[in-house]
Amino acid sequence: MNQANRLAEILRIMKEVENSSLSVSRYFKEKYAPFGYVQYYTYKKALRERGVEGL
Repeated sequence: MNQANRLAEILRIMKEVENSSLSVSRYFKEKYAPFGYVQYYTYKKALRERGVEGL
């Protein structure tokens, strides 16, 4: 997977989690994602602090 595809996939999953009616932990238990809920929070912090470049 190239860098652009990786970034697009991360942002897509992040948006799905945010828009889901499920809690974050429940989302990652029930849905397939290429990363887990701990990594989700790491990505969320990176986005907040450094933007997309932080990913």
